[in-house]
Amino acid sequence: MGRLIILFSCIAIYSCSPKVIHNTETLDKSKPLQLKYSKILQQPIDSIYNLTLYKNLESWNELKDSLHYASITYPILFINFICYSQYNITLPHTHNEILKDEQVYLFKNTSYLKEGDLVFYSDSNDSKNSVGLYLRNGYFVSSSSLGKLEFYNINNSINNIMIQSNAKLYKK
Repeated sequence: MGRLIILFSCIAIYSCSPKVIHNTETLDKSKPLQLKYSKILQQPIDSIYNLTLYKNLESWNELKDSLHYASITYPILFINFICYSQYNITLPHTHNEILKDEQVYLFKNTSYLKEGDLVFYSDSNDSKNSVGLYLRNGYFVSSSSLGKLEFYNINNSINNIMIQSNAKLYKK
């Protein structure tokens, strides 16, 4: 009987610990971010758990207006910003150099895509090559030429995108 009382006391103390309360508060503050991306990606809100990635996507909107690089386009700046802030990986500053970089492992089949993989694509309307970041549920994000985030579904032919290749990132 004494052991049972000690067991219930330990459970009660653990369930009321500040650590548990702190985690709940953190999740409550993240709900708007989770809700936003669960709608965009058409996923349940509890499946949006890599909050650092989605916070980095949100910070791109604030950062892009302060960047003034004449020779580097917004899509390349975006992918460099995300890869550095999220994964501490520095990529080259052109589409072709990224494709050839030793930190990039190319693959073709989109069924192997995981959150954080790169998607190399072109818009069939203007055949301009670009790169985006795969999120989940067939969606990837890239930056427009004006710096605005654009979300694409790989399986949706309305976007008129052609996937050229995909890539996993490796640290040196």
